[in-house]
Amino acid sequence: LLVVVTEPAAEPAAVEAIAAAASEGASAVGGDPESEADVLVLAPALNPGLSHWLSDLRGARLAAQERLAVTLGALAAADIEAHGRVGDTDPVLAVEDTLASFPAQELIFVSGDEGGGDEVGELRRRLDRPLRHVVAVNPPVA
Repeated sequence: LLVVVTEPAAEPAAVEAIAAAASEGASAVGGDPESEADVLVLAPALNPGLSHWLSDLRGARLAAQERLAVTLGALAAADIEAHGRVGDTDPVLAVEDTLASFPAQELIFVSGDEGGGDEVGELRRRLDRPLRHVVAVNPPVA
């Protein structure tokens, strides 16, 4: 299971969706339902506007590492074993790069809005595996 986080997956609904996909994983593809899913969390290093053009990735990588840590912590609290990595600045390219070495049978894309940007539609068009879109409604940081 590949979980792509453009927003931290820390709220209960997002964690539950990931847990459900992880538990359904093996049985959905005809495997042993007792075996645990291999869950990889991918945090693209989203780099907005001018920073992208200046090739300044420090802030983007730091934000991606933070998203990754928060998500992995929330999954661990829910007894979901997962590992993670930071990916390319383009979420679609990050997913394609990751799938070259981690052949996930399903993807969950966690974003902060219903549309999921253009990325969800583009991934559905390009990939030959199921993709679930989960909207994470994280409280604003005060």
